[in-house]
Amino acid sequence: MGARPKPSRPPQRRVDDAAVKDLILALAPAVGWRNSDMLAHLRHVAGVSCEQRRFATLFRAVKAEVCP
Repeated sequence: MGARPKPSRPPQRRVDDAAVKDLILALAPAVGWRNSDMLAHLRHVAGVSCEQRRFATLFRAVKAEVCP
């Protein structure tokens, strides 16, 4: 049996903090206010690259502004 090729992944784009916050606000009605669901959606559907800890910090900040 031959070596299996690596699955291809579409390239993810890097965005700044302001863009991540804007995406969180835009996607919240469809995805909901769960950190893990939102991050998975950003990574796998929107193709956005964001480190988990950085995303969690930004997510909490946006949620605190919207849902005090």
